[in-house]
Amino acid sequence: MCDEVYKPVIQNLINNLRALREFVESVEPTIVERADSAEDSRYRLALALEYIYSRINPALCEGVEVPPELLGLEGKDVQVELVGEKNDAGKAEISFKVTGADADEFTKAVDLATSTKKLRHLRSLINQVQSDRKQMSILYRGALISLISQIQVFLGTLFEAQLRIRPDSLGDGESITLADLNSCGTVADAMEIILNRKVESMLHGGLDDWRVEIKRALGCELSHYADRFDEELTEVYQRRNLLVHSDGVVNALYLANVPATQKIGVKKGDQLEVDREYLDHAIDVFELAFVLLSLAAWKRNSRDDESRSTYAIDLEYDYLLERRWVIVEAIAAFTKDDPVLASELTNRVNWWLALKRQGRFQEVRSEILEADRDFKTRRPIFRIVRHALLEEHEEILRLLPLALQEQGFDLVELAEWPVLDEFRESASYRDYVSAHREAMTEVLGEDETAKIIDALQDSDDGIDSGGGDSLEGADE
Repeated sequence: MCDEVYKPVIQNLINNLRALREFVESVEPTIVERADSAEDSRYRLALALEYIYSRINPALCEGVEVPPELLGLEGKDVQVELVGEKNDAGKAEISFKVTGADADEFTKAVDLATSTKKLRHLRSLINQVQSDRKQMSILYRGALISLISQIQVFLGTLFEAQLRIRPDSLGDGESITLADLNSCGTVADAMEIILNRKVESMLHGGLDDWRVEIKRALGCELSHYADRFDEELTEVYQRRNLLVHSDGVVNALYLANVPATQKIGVKKGDQLEVDREYLDHAIDVFELAFVLLSLAAWKRNSRDDESRSTYAIDLEYDYLLERRWVIVEAIAAFTKDDPVLASELTNRVNWWLALKRQGRFQEVRSEILEADRDFKTRRPIFRIVRHALLEEHEEILRLLPLALQEQGFDLVELAEWPVLDEFRESASYRDYVSAHREAMTEVLGEDETAKIIDALQDSDDGIDSGGGDSLEGADE
């Protein structure tokens, strides 16, 4: 019963946030490509001038250096400084002081871009630079605002699911007007109106109000499942409010509501922006917290439901494929305490890998070594996983023939499993691909096999294109 209620709610959140990330990924290159394709010196100069005019007071720019990367002068022997002064009319003017063996390159670019014939084009380019920047800002800002909207939609669905499972959590204070009652055909219709109004009232206010409703309706503390990211949830939500209400300009309300650890160096009047790194991390911490919250609500309502841990481990694998290690770690840590854990060893391996990928392998290395006895009696695919974590590539190669005879492991897993990332970069794997190219093509298809071959040919040695039994020029 509970799996039919909670799984769709969780999956819908995951799908919506995945769609949000993919939308950003699909639009972002269009904006970046336009700037990257404009390689000529005039566009570079436009970048430099846009930088100057938007950030520096021309009257106070004596000796200020122009960043070389904005001029397309990386690796050139040229230094560009600004000279600012007021003319006879009292207006600030900027000129360039150029030195270095390659100074002529910049001077020519300036002459070309500022000639009477090209001046209008230069202004157009500066406008384009500013527009490109604004478009990227709008993309990231809009995505962050959409993130909070998606969380609100999710909470409404989760609250409704909880109230349907536990109608007693509606409380005794709910009522319905006589007019509404007259419009209802059945008691169920009346209950539907009460439930919908209750959910709407629960979603009023902001994140702090949602925390209260989560505690009341689900019996769970959001801060517990957000764990070390709880303060970041607050900052992201408050930054969203700034973007919506004050164009990102920091005000007293933001400073009052954001924890001290999340506002270091931020002062009133600063303008906060959203870049891709910030957006990706914000999506991760909200997804982590609210997926765990849903699993916790599921656990409270159906403690002995084994389908929960099965679903949680499936989620871990999906996140493994996306290389989202923080979320894998959090779900695996939550699931290991489940009273009806479907596969304790699989969950433990996922947790180990998540820590390793975050640079924390020393925290679990001794545990993996001590687990040798647990793995010796297991199927070859489990033993391969342990060897992969310890990067014992020859042992993996030795067990592969046995593992490939088992159900649940084939050449697709060999080419895909994240735990085998280091193995796939090894000479042992190059040997294997070279010897089994025909079989891999049959299973994976020509295109996928070609991708693997190309990736290996980009490494130190290479694959024998004839698919023979040895590597061409192998170190071994």
